Amino acid sequence: MRVSLALVMLFAVACQGDPKKCEQAVRNYHSLLFWEKADQDIGSAAPADRDALRKEKTAQFQHEETRALPTLISQCTTANNEDQVSCLIAAKTAAQARKCADQAEMQKK
Repeated sequence: MRVSLALVMLFAVACQGDPKKCEQAVRNYHSLLFWEKADQDIGSAAPADRDALRKEKTAQFQHEETRALPTLISQCTTANNEDQVSCLIAAKTAAQARKCADQAEMQKK
């Protein structure tokens, strides 16, 4: 019984994604999508208000990232989707990051 339980636990750990890569992927995805919208908001604000709005958005970004990051990294490592993680790490735009996420959703179907 102990041997089989140990094998199951080892298998579960072996099937996990890389937490460091998942953190990098999650941070990149969040950053690209957040700043795409934030930059639009900042750009459409009155010039005199932009610095204050950028500070507000930076604080909001940091708060959201701190709150959500551990859960998202855990979900990423559990999913163990190396292709999606690599895609998210390589993404340079919000559109590319969304495409990475959309491809993963299509694979589930």
